[in-house]
Amino acid sequence: MVKDDHFFLQKWVAYYGAMFGADALYVVSHGRDEGVDRIAADCNIIHIPGGFDDDFDAKRWQLLNNLTNGLLGYFEFVICSDVDEFVVLDPKLKMSLPEFLARRGNVVITPIGVEVVHLPDEEGEPVEKGILATRRHCRYSSFYSKPCIIGKPVELARGGHYAKEPVLKTFRNLYLFHMKYCDLDLYRETARKRAGAVAALEVADPRESRISNGWFAEARGFGPEIERLAFLPRAEAFDFSQEAREMHDTWEQRNKHGLWHFRKKIGERLHPIPKRFSGIL
Repeated sequence: MVKDDHFFLQKWVAYYGAMFGADALYVVSHGRDEGVDRIAADCNIIHIPGGFDDDFDAKRWQLLNNLTNGLLGYFEFVICSDVDEFVVLDPKLKMSLPEFLARRGNVVITPIGVEVVHLPDEEGEPVEKGILATRRHCRYSSFYSKPCIIGKPVELARGGHYAKEPVLKTFRNLYLFHMKYCDLDLYRETARKRAGAVAALEVADPRESRISNGWFAEARGFGPEIERLAFLPRAEAFDFSQEAREMHDTWEQRNKHGLWHFRKKIGERLHPIPKRFSGIL
């Protein structure tokens, strides 16, 4: 689903379209947007009303769940992701993502989630030149280690962070790159748009709202979070084997509703992204 995020939509369409073909891409447009229609012209676009209310997240994930499971009648796998999320197979395997998925059965796959971080003092080139060509660091995030590659009917929780799936299937060379923090200026622009959208609802306390916390100005901070990330200590290697083990070691049923999860962990170190990734996004 997309609203206003033209930069990421361009990247999303180019990336997945090159691998699967634009006719296999389904874009849910929140409201009418000529920019979205132009960028995704060769894709399948589903327009929904542009309104915004306290039940927005619940309604959108009901739609995404139904759409994902419905598309399984036509495709072997469906990747359910936000427009700033990219499933990436390590280039060192010399295999495309479609080739990788063709070897898998009817499973739900959870890539290892990493957030690309902008270091403004070191990375002055515009992100338009290529995200992974100009941004060279990331941190681990369990929140973006999401069960987003769907090979059988399943129910995802709001946000797609959890699923009613008791089997955790991961691969050490399969990642989900989350790009929210890839550029300070872009982050601030998106934050202002989203904060403006929810401000009209006059929510007194964001903690009591059913809207995702990231839409509120108080949560996003308009810059302090991304600026803090730039000063995290540095790791020597692009290695998340310990985090992957912890995902499996702490895997358990989340609640009585049948959702499964692993322990939450947000990395407090920046890992270097190898140069072999630089031309991908």
